[in-house]
This record gives sequence, C-alpha cells and structure tokens, in this order.
Amino acid sequence: MLQFICPHCDEVLNVSRESLGLAGKCNICGKRIALIGDPNAPGPQTASVATDDLDSAPPMPSGPATPKQKEYLSGLGAVEEALEDIDRECAGDFIRILKARRRETAPPSARQIAYLQKLGAKPHQIENLRTMPQASNLIEVLQPAPAKKQIKYLKKLGATDEEIEELTSQGEASFLIQELEYQKKKKEEEEEEEE
Repeated sequence: MLQFICPHCDEVLNVSRESLGLAGKCNICGKRIALIGDPNAPGPQTASVATDDLDSAPPMPSGPATPKQKEYLSGLGAVEEALEDIDRECAGDFIRILKARRRETAPPSARQIAYLQKLGAKPHQIENLRTMPQASNLIEVLQPAPAKKQIKYLKKLGATDEEIEELTSQGEASFLIQELEYQKKKKEEEEEEEE
C-alpha cells in the first residue's frame, strides 16, 4: 500500500500500488486528486490536484480505519465489535455523527459558562441551560454588535452594505467572515487550476 495526502483536506489516504498514476476523487472530501508520486516512498506523499473532469470518477479505495480513528471512536462510546472491520471512510463518518450527537446532548462547557458570565448573562439564565447548543444560542443573543474591526475586514473581503447591515452580533459577523474567506480561497484555487 502507498499513502498519499489529499491536497484539499490533508487527510492521509491508503491506496494500492496499482493506483499510482491514476486520478479520482478523495474518499474523504470528494475533491479531485491525481496520485502522482514515487512508488518506493517511505512515507506519505502529497497527491496532486487533478485538473481534468472527474465528476463521474469513483472515490479512491478507503483502506482500513487507522488505530487513532478506532481509539477516538471508542472514546466516543462506539462498541468494539462495530470497529473490527470498519474502513477509514466509514470511521470518519461515524466520528462526525457521534461528535454531533454528543454535542447535542452535552451540558454547557465551562468555557461557555465563563463567556456567558462575561457577556452579563443572569444567573437564572445560566442555571436553565441544559445543553451546549442552548448555551451557544444564548451566547449569540447576548453578544454585542459587530466590532468595527470586523466591519472593516468584511468590507475588505467584499461584503455588501446590505449584508453588513443585517448583522446583529459579533458571532454573525465572524460567520460571514469565515464564509467570505472560504469563497475567496476557493476562487483562488480555481484560478490556480486554470493556469
């Protein structure tokens, strides 16, 4: 087996030697990659970004789940028998599902409580919180209006006046910043691929 690092998601993919020189989709993120490298490489090597149209290409072979994935899944409460023959892709999906479930039912974190106190939440508001999502919602409500630095940066990223006027909290401004940064990065990657 050879190991390649996806240039899009940085995940390590285990592939057969027969796959060397082929192009396809990363089985983790689904983006196009080409397996161009040294068949005798001692460790992982970075796959290339594929430039041809591979929308109908099958995903790369997944390979077995890593020991770290299995250990992490055990920590999240997965049953050992379910982990015996699990492949890397399924393990990744299982981790995301269990983390989401845990987050939905987990009590508010100490960090959330401290931040709510800093924002001026009333003691009874904090006492009534049962889950992390409830705490996140209260944080969103109590957060102050977008900071001047955020507004300035949003304008630099190309946010419209209408988008900025709709923002009611620093959290919403942070989310819009992340979205615009992602769009900018994606556009730059597409332009690089065209060259």
